[in-house]
Amino acid sequence: MDEELRQLMAEIRDGVSSLREGQESLDQRMEAVETRQAEVGTEIENANRLREEQGSLIETVQTELGEIRGRTAQRGISLPGVDEGKEEFSFARAIRGIATGDWQGCEFEREVFKETRSKALAAGTDSEGGHIVPTQYVAQLIEMVRAESIAMQLGVTHMPGLIGSPVEIPKQTGGATGYWVAENASITSSDQTFGQIQMHPKQAAAMTKLSNRLLRLSNPAADQIVRQDLALTLALLVDLAIMKGTGADGQPLGVANHPDKQTASLATIGTNTVSKLVTFTGKLETANLYRGNLGWAFHPTGRQLLAKQLDSNGRPLFYNALEPGGQPTVKDTQLLGHPAKSSTQLAATDAIFGNWADAVLGEWGNMEIRASQETSDAFAKNQTWVRIIREVDVGVREGASFVYVSDLAA
Repeated sequence: MDEELRQLMAEIRDGVSSLREGQESLDQRMEAVETRQAEVGTEIENANRLREEQGSLIETVQTELGEIRGRTAQRGISLPGVDEGKEEFSFARAIRGIATGDWQGCEFEREVFKETRSKALAAGTDSEGGHIVPTQYVAQLIEMVRAESIAMQLGVTHMPGLIGSPVEIPKQTGGATGYWVAENASITSSDQTFGQIQMHPKQAAAMTKLSNRLLRLSNPAADQIVRQDLALTLALLVDLAIMKGTGADGQPLGVANHPDKQTASLATIGTNTVSKLVTFTGKLETANLYRGNLGWAFHPTGRQLLAKQLDSNGRPLFYNALEPGGQPTVKDTQLLGHPAKSSTQLAATDAIFGNWADAVLGEWGNMEIRASQETSDAFAKNQTWVRIIREVDVGVREGASFVYVSDLAA
């Protein structure tokens, strides 16, 4: 019995020892868990602090980037990597959306039109259903117009972005007079006299026809073709206004119809041709106006007639200007030392010589586009007809700076 009790007591002691060992192991594990929990808490705290620092850094970078964009936008600078991905206005997409009413793929152009229309309504104006292209998206097109318009090539003064009406441009109508003065004598005073020309916005509309297949092409080359067609249409309109505008029925007054223009004759150009042409330059010299952007404008037919004429030494009247170094170039054909251009906007018997800087082309605001696939036979020919509307006017600072003939003939 004593032996059994001793064994029982030994088993109890062994059990208590095992329990103690288990408790110690459990305590160690709990301590390890608590240590790891503290470490995880520290890591989370560090991660949160790092996230806050990164957020602050991102906010700072975005602020600085916004300031850089603002400064570079004012200076007209494009930053690689900053402006990448920025959408460009596509005339092809815009016209397709206007004509079909389906703006899928034309979302950017639609937003541009919406914003511009909202601004127009806020300013108390409305395009009456037209879609207005803002000035910043017309700039490239205007540069293309400049390249196509012969009047602008000859050096017409261009004033885009005009605001208000009328726009008044000063012109000198009389000069100051100089005197010889004896010693101790009083100097006679004289003043220059000035006048003003006024320009008022006149609605100019031009029509062009575009292939629907071309408009569906979504690539820069197609949009370049569309821009080129629009530019050529606007260039012809500009040339007509500057050179032959009647001043009636809403048209500007062009140089050929200005009351102060000078006139000459080029009838039977085969006789005394050079002498007749020199009369043009002589008239400006006599009026003390032989200066500025001097040049000739003809209809292609009249220019071809003159191109066949020779001077007294058997040399063609027209010749190519020389590049630096004396090499001829076809970029600028000249007549009597001045650029000579041709335009179908003149009559076949017309010729104009003058200082084209004295003609001022003023342009107001934005450009309005209207498009239709149903007009006339556009549907049958799978075309979209596009009408472009701009507000322009022409002012002539000195009518006598231009010499006009309407009888150019062989």
